[in-house]
Amino acid sequence: MKQSLLIILLLFAFGATNASAQSKTITGKVVSSDDGLSLPGVSVHVKGTAVGVQTSPDGNYSIAVPSGSKTLEFSYIGYTTQSVTLTGKAIIDVKLVPDSKQLSEVVVSGYGLTQRKKDITGANAVIDGKDIANLPTQSFDRAIQGKAAGVQVTSSSGIPGANVQIRIRGVGSINAGNDPLYIVDGVEVSSGDKSRLFPTTNALAGINPNDIESINIMKDAASASIYGAQAANGVVVITTKKGKSGQTLLTFSSYLGSSQIIKKQAVLSGPEFVTLSREAVKNRYGTAIPASVQTLLNSFGDPSTAPTYDWQDAVYRKGITQNYSLNASGGDEKTKFFVSAAYDKQQGQEIGQDFTRGVLRVNLDHQMSKKFSFETKLNLSGYNQNGTTGGTAFASPNRSSTLIVPINPIYNADGTYNTSFIGSYNINLVQNTSYNDYSAFSKRGIGNFAFNYKILPDLKFRSSYSLDYTDIVENQYQDPRTVDGSAVNGRAQVVNTTFKDYNIDQTLNYTHVFSKKHSLGVIAGFTFKQEINDGNNASGIGFVNYQLRTLQSAATPESVGSFYTTYKQLGVFGRVDYTYDDKYIFSGTVRHDGSSRFGINNLYGTFPAASVGWRISKEDFLSNIQWIEDLKLRGSYGILGNSQIGNFDSRSLYTGSGEYNTQPGLAPTLGNDNLTWEQATTADLGIDFSFFKGRLAGGIGAFRKTTSRLLLDRNLPVTNGFASIRSNLGRLQNEGLEFELNTTNLVVGGFKWTTNGNLTVLRSKLLELNDGLQSLASTYFVGQPLLEFFVSRYAGVNAADGNAMFYDINNNITYSPTAADRVLAGSQLPTGYGGINNNFTYKGVTLSAFVQFQYGNKIQNTDGTFLLRSGSGLDRNQDAAVLRRWQKPGDVTDQPRAYYNTGTPGTVGGITYLTPYTLTDRFIEDGSYIRLKTVTLSYDFPSKLLKRVNIRSLQVYAQAYNVVTWTKFTGADPEVSGGTFSGVTPQYKNIIFGVQLGF
Repeated sequence: MKQSLLIILLLFAFGATNASAQSKTITGKVVSSDDGLSLPGVSVHVKGTAVGVQTSPDGNYSIAVPSGSKTLEFSYIGYTTQSVTLTGKAIIDVKLVPDSKQLSEVVVSGYGLTQRKKDITGANAVIDGKDIANLPTQSFDRAIQGKAAGVQVTSSSGIPGANVQIRIRGVGSINAGNDPLYIVDGVEVSSGDKSRLFPTTNALAGINPNDIESINIMKDAASASIYGAQAANGVVVITTKKGKSGQTLLTFSSYLGSSQIIKKQAVLSGPEFVTLSREAVKNRYGTAIPASVQTLLNSFGDPSTAPTYDWQDAVYRKGITQNYSLNASGGDEKTKFFVSAAYDKQQGQEIGQDFTRGVLRVNLDHQMSKKFSFETKLNLSGYNQNGTTGGTAFASPNRSSTLIVPINPIYNADGTYNTSFIGSYNINLVQNTSYNDYSAFSKRGIGNFAFNYKILPDLKFRSSYSLDYTDIVENQYQDPRTVDGSAVNGRAQVVNTTFKDYNIDQTLNYTHVFSKKHSLGVIAGFTFKQEINDGNNASGIGFVNYQLRTLQSAATPESVGSFYTTYKQLGVFGRVDYTYDDKYIFSGTVRHDGSSRFGINNLYGTFPAASVGWRISKEDFLSNIQWIEDLKLRGSYGILGNSQIGNFDSRSLYTGSGEYNTQPGLAPTLGNDNLTWEQATTADLGIDFSFFKGRLAGGIGAFRKTTSRLLLDRNLPVTNGFASIRSNLGRLQNEGLEFELNTTNLVVGGFKWTTNGNLTVLRSKLLELNDGLQSLASTYFVGQPLLEFFVSRYAGVNAADGNAMFYDINNNITYSPTAADRVLAGSQLPTGYGGINNNFTYKGVTLSAFVQFQYGNKIQNTDGTFLLRSGSGLDRNQDAAVLRRWQKPGDVTDQPRAYYNTGTPGTVGGITYLTPYTLTDRFIEDGSYIRLKTVTLSYDFPSKLLKRVNIRSLQVYAQAYNVVTWTKFTGADPEVSGGTFSGVTPQYKNIIFGVQLGF
């Protein structure tokens, strides 16, 4: 027995000795070289084997190294991979060096997930915060124009703080909204124009662009599917800056400059207007001019002595731009912070328009223990806009300044405002703007609190609570001394609107590297959202004095109203990301959503998506091709939803209709219990590449997005009592190609020239409408691009008599086309758009030039229908183009003869002539343009010089914005949303000088 026991002990000892000879345990700690803090989750691998572990939350690791192994490899996202030779030491501590290139390629996706850009298999466009900082824009959405493939950005107006329209991969809906979903630091925030009275506001103007770290635009279903029912139009994820442990850093930046309109409209001078008017009357009446018309002509005076008053010069000005921003960031191993404050003021390029904003941001991260941490982010802002649009249709100064008869003086001889006008446009725009008030003040708070708990080193629970609160107060006062207010002795109106958006997100996130070849990430979560929108309004008339402007001073209450609306949404989701051998990548997402907006039979919807990627550059057959740094194929397919409809569109309800036959009344609405989400199915295929050590990099992608179950109104028999019912009907499609290219063109000594650009080629088509219909609202036609213009065709001017000619449906000349002669004249949507930036640097000096463009779209120039009337009325000025009008037989021109007809068709010799200013394709113009968006010259002072005065960094710069525009469009600005140019305040040119100082 004793011998047996001894043998067993000897065998055990031999086995232990042999095992010791086969492997050795190495321990240590991994920290960051820049701040000395521990790095959790660092991959530690024994090179040449499948043995690997990850560091613990405090950065420690322990790994059994097989006998004969010579090297340990340490890798971590955002840091340079480091190899350490084994020298027999049992403890090896490592400091990893941050890799700025890798850091820039880390993308923040849904619910705080971060991925290496090279591991992404969906279609994403990433914009660095540095690319939009210190631009003279009031919101980041305007600043990203032309910087991302597949993303079209259009400003609705040149009014400071105006709304901006973003379309990701085209127009995906007819009635259900086309705006993307915006996520700011995990908070779903409202966007768009939230005003009810003011011309245009932008809900995103409360976010300081200088606070933004990065913007990730999710374009396809695989990327955006984690947001399911709200993601059909894409998702824009904004990540703001965070503090880092170490010394507290202060950064101050400021710029000052001036702005002016891009282009004035060329109109007639006083002598030219009088000459045109006389000619127009003569062409109609000859010598038998009616007395009333002759009296009006006589009031114009002689053409040779007629004065010219430039009303455009009177309403446009050089605006002043100023911006000041200060931020502090820092912290230690447990607590990190980023705090910023900013003040921005822009005096508009049009009198009466300005924008003032103050923003305060606090981002705080705190590590309570090894397992518990929390973070909070708070953005508080207040911004005030003043505008100019009054109560009459043409009180907009930029529009009526081109129409006022130019012989009307702005001021009387004694310096008072002139109020005695020739013509229909009898509003003194300068007086109106000076006396009337039109403003909107927005207060907004976006706050988020998140609690993190590490259940296991690889498993984390996150509980997040957020609120987006907006309050808008709009005021309008029409002074009794102006045309708008004189009839009622002054009018005041107040509108107050609030938006409250609550979000709760609960997620479990698991990440693990099983060996060097297998990487797995899994997230599952639950979300709840409620939005409440309410408001009230009141107006009153009759003010004893123009200095008393609030409703309490109104003699007579005019109107009062209020409203309340809300909706709720909840969802559950799961996502899996798997990578094998850093070559084969898979991602799959399923989300199940419920929304109170939809019918009781279809409250819930499921939205799946999957994507795959193949990093070809990692294959053995390409291993010897040194110039290929990265080459990846990717493809995705998925389904997304669109819920941008009214909160009660599916409900059969009663609404208070106010007074009916002197009694309180109710009005019924017709609901649809089967109403449900629009469904966007997206297929995406692309290739990403990086060659010659990154000197040539980019990507090419192709996509097709088909939207089905369109939320449209189905017409009902009038005997039903309801005109229509909202239903899911019809299909449309968007497909296109996206190109991105980044090149390093030249590196010589200290000189470097780089270029980056993008191009999107897009086609849309309406596939189907309900009940076999072939068109909708004379704008949508089955088998054709979306948003088509449907008008008669202009055939030019008859050289014999100077009359306008048109084509009928058979291409024959006619002078009076009918509705049956209308044809498709082009789409409002561009067929291509993009941007190109060139950057030149030399020893601290940087020169950059950014060009933005779009092409293939048409614009309806409604202002042209008023300005190109060839003297048909004597009540307005005309565009200078009428100077090339037909005047004698044989003249070949595009401008008809001057003919006074007071706005009705004329009949001459039995032929009825259509007025030449009727809307035809004459006023459907090419909206293509190329714009030199920004030119920036900056200088960064040498760090060695700055250290002597304890300054971390110093940059001075000059920048020109909206420098020059090349276009065939004859209106003031080709950048319009909605496809119609009608009284739009044009964009502004801007020149600023700035400084950025770091301590």
